[in-house]
Amino acid sequence: MRIGHQVTKAHFQRESIGDREGLDVLVCSALAQRGVPNGFSLRSRKWGGEEPFGTRDLCSRDREELAKALGLDRGVAHMCQVHGNQVLAIEEAPAEPPVCDGLATVQQGLALVVQTADCVPLIFWDEDKKAVAAAHAGWRGALAGVPLRALACLKERFDSQPASIHVAMGPAIGACCYEVGDEVVGAFRERFPHAEGLFLPGGRGRNHLNLIEANTLQLTEAGVPSEQIYPSGICTSCDTQQFYSYRKEGKGVGRLMGVIGVR
Repeated sequence: MRIGHQVTKAHFQRESIGDREGLDVLVCSALAQRGVPNGFSLRSRKWGGEEPFGTRDLCSRDREELAKALGLDRGVAHMCQVHGNQVLAIEEAPAEPPVCDGLATVQQGLALVVQTADCVPLIFWDEDKKAVAAAHAGWRGALAGVPLRALACLKERFDSQPASIHVAMGPAIGACCYEVGDEVVGAFRERFPHAEGLFLPGGRGRNHLNLIEANTLQLTEAGVPSEQIYPSGICTSCDTQQFYSYRKEGKGVGRLMGVIGVR
């Protein structure tokens, strides 16, 4: 199902947050109901609107606005994402974005931001230790095990256990649209014993990768309960009116922002 107007998937809902004008975001309901500030931006400030949000020249302003609208006012931490698997624990917003693909913290009011345009934005919350993390997982990151590195960072730094962790997956390209080459298929087959189940035959004779499942399986095999994993079910490539898609729109496209923090 595409998302359009006020239609959302089961785990997510549309909310207008912030000041009187409001900023429209998608919120993971399971986290919000537990008091965890979180949100995933659209490509415009308002649902179906025309005022851009997340364009390359406005990213800095928009990160700050999104964090403020969620009540996170002790700094905004984002990354220079490189499709790797390094995850860093931080106590404050770095002066310069670190080169990595995941951040974790227990500091109240600090916003962790992941930026995507087809890759999977992952946000983590440990209900026992009140630790959070944000990670960027495209096919290279999933292949390199970035979901597992995020879990490992949370355990090493904050003694988080997989059974107490919840993970929300924001809008990302779906298996319906994510056509990949034989080199990607081969790399996953070499890395994962369950790789065959990650691919679907495409209409042009090429395989389609289920990137959500590629991340989900790593999390469940590491001990995160499946009922504590919340995929959005939203394909960015299917709805470029509301979401950015690098695969469909090409270089220079803006970025969607996923944010989480500790309140």
